[in-house]
Amino acid sequence: MRARGRGDLVADARVFDVYEGAQVEAGHKSMAVNVRMRAADHTLSADEVLGVREAVIAAATGQLGAVPR
Repeated sequence: MRARGRGDLVADARVFDVYEGAQVEAGHKSMAVNVRMRAADHTLSADEVLGVREAVIAAATGQLGAVPR
C-alpha cells in the first residue's frame, strides 16, 4: 500500500497489534499501525504530519477496504 503523494515522508510503517475478539465483527480484525515519518531536509510541520495521516487512512480504506475506528 502506498499513500499517494506522501510516500516520501513515510520512513517506516508497521502493524504492532492485531485483535480478533468479541468486540470485532466476525471475519474482521482490528489492527494498529505505527507510521514513522521523516524528512531529510527539514522538520515536519503539523500540516505535513496531518496530511500523511489522512493519506495513509485514505490508502487503507481505498486499497484495503479498511474501516477506521
